[in-house]
Amino acid sequence: MNFPLISEYIEAIKSAEDNFEQLKDLRPVLGDDGLPVMTSGNFAVVFKMKDEQDGNFYAVKCFTKEQEGRAEAYREISKELKDVSSPYLVSIQYFEKELFVDTDQTSETEFPVLLMDWVEGKTLDKYLRENLDDKYALEMLAYRFSQLAQWLIPQPFAHGDLKPDNILVREDGTLVLVDYDGMYVPTMKGQKARELGSPDFRHPRRTKDNFDETVDDFAIATILFSLNHIARVPSLLNLFGASDRLLLCQKDYCNIERASVIQYIYSTDDFIDTNFLILSLALYDGYFKNVELSWFRTLNKPIETSSTSSLRKIKVIYNGSSFNMIYVEGGSYFKGAQKNSPRMYNYDYDAEDDEGPVRECKVKGFWISESLVTMDIWPWFADNPEGLYPFSIRERQDDDNLNAVYGVSYNGCLAFLRCLSKATNIVFDFPTETEWEFAARGGIYSKGYKYSGSDSLDEIALYGKETDEYSIPLCRVKTKKPNELGIYDMTGGLYEWCKDDYTPEDFIDFDRSLIPRLLDNPTIHVKRGGCITSNAHECRITNRRRDNIFKIAADKERRTYYEGGDDFYPSVYWWQVGLRLVTRNIDLNKVSNNCIVSLNEDTTDDERFNAITDEFGAKYSIDGKKLISVPKDILFYEVRPGVEVICREAFFDSTIEEIKLPQSLQVIGSQAFWGAKRLKEIVIPPNVYRLGVQSFYSCKSLSHVCLSQSVNYIEGYGFSGCSSLQTIAIPNNIDVLEHNLFSFCESLENVVLPECLNKICDNSFWNCKSMKTITIPKNVCEIENNPFRGSGITDIKCETPNFIFEKGFLMTADKSELIACLTNKKYLSVPSSIKVIRGHAFNCCKTIEQVFLPEGLTDIKEYAFSECSSLSEIVIPSTVKSIQRGFLAECPIIKRLVIHSKDIWIDDNSAFYEAKNIAQIIIPKEITESFNKKFARYSDIVEEY
Repeated sequence: MNFPLISEYIEAIKSAEDNFEQLKDLRPVLGDDGLPVMTSGNFAVVFKMKDEQDGNFYAVKCFTKEQEGRAEAYREISKELKDVSSPYLVSIQYFEKELFVDTDQTSETEFPVLLMDWVEGKTLDKYLRENLDDKYALEMLAYRFSQLAQWLIPQPFAHGDLKPDNILVREDGTLVLVDYDGMYVPTMKGQKARELGSPDFRHPRRTKDNFDETVDDFAIATILFSLNHIARVPSLLNLFGASDRLLLCQKDYCNIERASVIQYIYSTDDFIDTNFLILSLALYDGYFKNVELSWFRTLNKPIETSSTSSLRKIKVIYNGSSFNMIYVEGGSYFKGAQKNSPRMYNYDYDAEDDEGPVRECKVKGFWISESLVTMDIWPWFADNPEGLYPFSIRERQDDDNLNAVYGVSYNGCLAFLRCLSKATNIVFDFPTETEWEFAARGGIYSKGYKYSGSDSLDEIALYGKETDEYSIPLCRVKTKKPNELGIYDMTGGLYEWCKDDYTPEDFIDFDRSLIPRLLDNPTIHVKRGGCITSNAHECRITNRRRDNIFKIAADKERRTYYEGGDDFYPSVYWWQVGLRLVTRNIDLNKVSNNCIVSLNEDTTDDERFNAITDEFGAKYSIDGKKLISVPKDILFYEVRPGVEVICREAFFDSTIEEIKLPQSLQVIGSQAFWGAKRLKEIVIPPNVYRLGVQSFYSCKSLSHVCLSQSVNYIEGYGFSGCSSLQTIAIPNNIDVLEHNLFSFCESLENVVLPECLNKICDNSFWNCKSMKTITIPKNVCEIENNPFRGSGITDIKCETPNFIFEKGFLMTADKSELIACLTNKKYLSVPSSIKVIRGHAFNCCKTIEQVFLPEGLTDIKEYAFSECSSLSEIVIPSTVKSIQRGFLAECPIIKRLVIHSKDIWIDDNSAFYEAKNIAQIIIPKEITESFNKKFARYSDIVEEY
């Protein structure tokens, strides 16, 4: 079949709306000469077109020569690429008999076209020659092509004619492949190649029979070789290149060792990159068939030395010590490992089933600690009211900055992360598995090592120690080589907690590229990296280890358990696990001299001894950054400019009525204004980020608080007992409403909770009698016991899908747990779906006279029915297994308790405290003996049935 001339295609394209069959919305883009913008080659001409409907630009390829099998090939190619999402490819559609052309070349008038996305850019060859004076641009080009190679080689298809003219460089420097005439897709298996590609970029022994997914490998190796060496020595292109090729040509492949460019490189230096070795093997030992993807290792991303836009390392000073955070630039990588195919991503013969399938993950930039948290950073027992300490309790030692904290539980690490975040105003967290593996691989500078920083484990890891697993030696940090990012000990040393919960099917069932997977009942967490007693297999970057799911009974009768541990060692802590820190956002404007200093509300002996006293008797630290104390009888005070911390108890039990705080203030310490009964209002400056425990406790006259949006943490009892406080807006940064935060704020009517809130703790609104309604924001996923006990709340709007308020009951979304009863009714029936009644659920429900509990209920938590002053009788269903302490505490008129369960445990610690009028307890005869033994003082009123 003959095809029209280019001039005839031009005339047809000018009247596109009349000559296209399906593409009538396309119009040609005209150049300065008034003609359609176009490019032409041996077999086709390509026109730039614009869609009048959506405004997008497209390329329409019109053929000028016959090519056997082209139509069927393009149909198969377009079908294969339809579901392939990659920036390296353009979408294509083949249209048969689409364009009407008035031609003298053939009797045919309708011709096929290929529709593609239009790409603005330059050919790789042109871009290379225009940037020979820009070393960074050359290095980036080589790096980006190596990334393209890493993507293309494992694909089940091949381009078929890979050369610089078929690779476009977009305006942002990214690459895209064009011209798919010679492409191979799996449905073409067994067919012969339609074309062989340029001789300067193909294996000299390639024939039409060599047509499969490997046909690009030789071209990739030779292009990478040229780009690497041109980036090193740009003049090589002018010396040995040509307009239609790079450094090597068809003649050079006949005896590559004698090629001119190879001889020149050898004469000037000894550097020959690995792609030369790949080419040599392919030329002397045969065609590509068993090439591992790791042979085409991705180049390091070059660093633009002139760029100072962001800091790469920041020192954080905390608890009298310091540690470094390293910035990990965002990017994408292939996560996991597989042992099925050497040509696929992350091939590893030792890979486990739970390490795959391999998938591409995109990672946003984040900061990660240079080493594991060390013992000098971790709070020790005497310093820390929350009792955070490593497994082995001991005195501080001078070299604690060299020893990693070990044997720390996941929950213990959570508490530490919160303490550290409060002190520094940086949100620290566990790394997700995706972040951990990306950092361990070296991020965008990865060299593709099996371990973090090397293929030689001895260079970078402490491992293989022959010692008792549960008495491992101290793990010294930073004694081995770091990885490509300067991060130490990510393999060996200690296992490291990750944020994700473990399931073996994670990589199959869940998209891990954006967020970690968190289970509904998180008990099993992922650990990564191997430890000091691990073998080489366990130290591989992709190896995943699970936290143990065994729960060992500490007291079978009480049904209490230690979480974690295993069959033989029922311990909360893990001997061989440590913590590496991550933060995803650091405000560099608040970083001074590459350093962040935590602010401590406590004062040292030296600070108190050297304190400066002003004319009012107030004491400041010698550097003027801390207000230590103010005389109790002062009525008005203006805190000095420059103060960053109001220390613990600075205004404790003060008569202060009015105070002005400086703009420099960042922390208001614990009990800072405790008992300041005359203080009526306070404005929190815009830089304050933390209010300590009981910071405004029992400020009974405080009616107005202006909280800055900068506040990230308001600790427990912050405004407890502020009985005049009527309304308050919680800052948008608060994600946890701490315990007793507004307890006994009896005048509080309205509280606006922030959208980011995810947890409401115990007793947050205890005894807030003036509150009638509250809205729980959509992100709240945890509510501890009954935060609203004793309040006036009778209506809750649940924007969160995790909870539901129905008929006076606040419940979990599945209605299995009853959190709070908020109603004034006398008689109540608990929903039949309820399995657990949470702690304090009915506390202070003073109108309830009788409550009907459903069969199926299994657990009644602590103080569930305490202070129900009208409750006279309660019947416990046969399905209940446990009743915790104080469940009828201070129920003054309760007279009758009926228990139907024959297998029940009741906590004898204040179960019936102040239930003085109880007159009858009816229980099954099967439990009479054990009940009377435990509750001997009630044995005379016990009746069995």
